[in-house]
Amino acid sequence: MSDDVHPLGPATVLSRGVIRDELVTDEGTVVLVADPPLHRVARLSPIGVEILDLVGEACSLAQLVEGVTERFGAPPDGLGDPAELVAAAVRELVEATVLVAVPEHKKDLWDDLPS
Repeated sequence: MSDDVHPLGPATVLSRGVIRDELVTDEGTVVLVADPPLHRVARLSPIGVEILDLVGEACSLAQLVEGVTERFGAPPDGLGDPAELVAAAVRELVEATVLVAVPEHKKDLWDDLPS
């Protein structure tokens, strides 16, 4: 996925897509996402499950990075920048319509975003 398709910045607002159902088993988590005219099933990685939980109703990418870092700690040396790693995971979730990303220049649509 190209960064140009879903450009993400610290102030990008993230929210859940239209998740119709969620199934959690010992083998993992899948969600049923409304993707008109059909629905799709998306299997979430363990970090995807945590990201979905941290996003809640809505949060900024910066808030999400902070939450992931608090839960998991900083990545080991050489693995990468936490913000870049979280943004890569978010892009995959946006592509699967599990998350919706509102670009920074449209964030004023989310005046009630918790700080």
